Amino acid sequence: MILATYNMFGGMKGNSLVSNIAAHYYFYIKNSFKQVIKRVTNLEEVKLLIKESNADILCVNEVIYELQKDEVSNFLLSLGYKTIIINKSSDRKNYFNLCTILASKHDGNELEIDIKKENALLKEGSLCAIEITSKNIIAIGVHLALSKKYRLAQLKQIANFIGPYKISGKNIFIMGDFNETNYKLQKYAEFRKMNLTSCKVPTYPSIPLFEWMKRDYDHIFHTQHHKINRVETRKGSSDHFLLKFDIIPIDQESIEKLN
Repeated sequence: MILATYNMFGGMKGNSLVSNIAAHYYFYIKNSFKQVIKRVTNLEEVKLLIKESNADILCVNEVIYELQKDEVSNFLLSLGYKTIIINKSSDRKNYFNLCTILASKHDGNELEIDIKKENALLKEGSLCAIEITSKNIIAIGVHLALSKKYRLAQLKQIANFIGPYKISGKNIFIMGDFNETNYKLQKYAEFRKMNLTSCKVPTYPSIPLFEWMKRDYDHIFHTQHHKINRVETRKGSSDHFLLKFDIIPIDQESIEKLN
């Protein structure tokens, strides 16, 4: 099964230092509709990355809700995604909001859950959850807060949410932008409680001047029933790389080895 996550930076140019600073300034500080719309490019490059990922389950972060959710969702439908869930990172009434989109090529049901957040740069967050009964999977797409306090609260909510599903033997996949490295996540009791595994893959920033200091902020975590078969990253105009895992069930791998 192929899983992928991509923070698309609102379709703006994030892999250039000057453009990145300008985009953050106009989006979060000036709240300028005009300047944000001016910087939002067409989404053809984003669509190409998504299409080429060929993911069975896909998480897309920093989609501008008012401008892009319909275009991205309709494109995903055209690729054969059957279940698409959207959750906003904030709920501003007079300005743009970012959102997370979680999509599955398998039929699934939306699971109702939201996380602690506020309409402030450091305190935003979004979460989508799908139950794919035919595959015994709970898939979760997240974008956690920049604030450590809020991020820990969000992790605790996620841990409490998945607890009963883990006990029942569900395969859990959690993917997205955690705004934290795997190393630091493992230090938090709220995260360790989930008992999930992954591997370190640097995905941020994609700005050439700073690529030497890339950190693993985007992750794909899973329960112990699966093993990572292949890892891939792809670069677009965002300040994040797309992250893609090909994972296989451990019992299936064991059978293949015996053969």
